[in-house]
Amino acid sequence: EATEILVRSWSAEEFDFRGSQYELEGQRALPAPLRSPHPPLIFGGRGGPRSRALAARFGDEYNGAFLDAEAVADLRRGLDDACAAAGRDPLEVPLSMMSVVAIGDDRGEAEERLARVLARFPAQRERCQVGSLDEVTATLRRLEAAGITKVYLQHPDLGDVRSLELLGELAVRLAG
Repeated sequence: EATEILVRSWSAEEFDFRGSQYELEGQRALPAPLRSPHPPLIFGGRGGPRSRALAARFGDEYNGAFLDAEAVADLRRGLDDACAAAGRDPLEVPLSMMSVVAIGDDRGEAEERLARVLARFPAQRERCQVGSLDEVTATLRRLEAAGITKVYLQHPDLGDVRSLELLGELAVRLAG
């Protein structure tokens, strides 16, 4: 109900709502959003039935966190099924992922970077993207083949200039 109210509130039209949790009369949120029809609505989580159903009905994207290729494929299938049940084309709800990344000139350097990051930033080590530029590129390509269309790579050590350079190289590789 809350999601439906939010999405409907972004329109310029007043509306009434009567649900099991909320009752509204003359609801209208101002100012109206600048983006049409509304700001992107990104759902996320572990891919449970409820979040998939909400994303299929209202979402502009579904975001999972720290997934491997098998989990991505399972989530994409579940999201596709939820879209079909909602009468929506699954291509309208892209699947994205958030993950920590640690890239190095070689595997050892990447592992050192990851250790520094994990000392300050809690994440499951085995779910991080870690390795050389070639290794991380290959891992992200596998995730793409499993159904990911966008990756939000977390890089909490912004003082590590070489790592930022490698992230830039990764972005160029993935875009090309």
